[in-house]
Amino acid sequence: MLIYLVRHGESYVNLERTFSYKRVDEGLTPRGQEQAHRLATWFKQEQHTRRITRVYSSPLKRGLETARAIAEAIGAPMEPTEALREINVGNLEGRNDQPAWDAHDAILRRWHQGDPEARFPDGENFLELENRVRSFLQQLPESGDVVAVGHGGIFCNVLPQLCEIAWNDNTRPFTLDNTGVSIFRREDVFTCEQWNGQAHLV
Repeated sequence: MLIYLVRHGESYVNLERTFSYKRVDEGLTPRGQEQAHRLATWFKQEQHTRRITRVYSSPLKRGLETARAIAEAIGAPMEPTEALREINVGNLEGRNDQPAWDAHDAILRRWHQGDPEARFPDGENFLELENRVRSFLQQLPESGDVVAVGHGGIFCNVLPQLCEIAWNDNTRPFTLDNTGVSIFRREDVFTCEQWNGQAHLV
């Protein structure tokens, strides 16, 4: 089966660079709404997306708004899931100051250097993050292809590990643009067929 992993459209927390996991929850900007609309149109028009049977989404507004546009365009049901919620950054949530970003990057750096138990204060560590995302993807029923709308934080950190792609010391060795589409094939193992596709924005 194919899993279309989509980062949500541009949101207000993106513009503000505010950490948003649960308490802070803002929707898409007008630009983000346009990105979601163009992405939905792409899904509707592409022949290879005809086997999509369900759209899953982060429960955060920016994910739901993006997923809803896709689901309505292709006539598929939409289902929110906690598995696709952004990284639990603990007491960094709601902050956008440089010390908060420095603390965030320090945790990611430890993850990428081989310390998956490094934890955001009052938040989660990489083992917990990977477990919830991997379990969700492994347990998807084989009844057709699916779309999963989530966040840059979870996808950029977990997806390379699914394909056993080694990290380096870079804090962000993999990046995803808003509404970037990554296509993974799930068989005995996960393989990445596309990373951060943006054909819908061209």
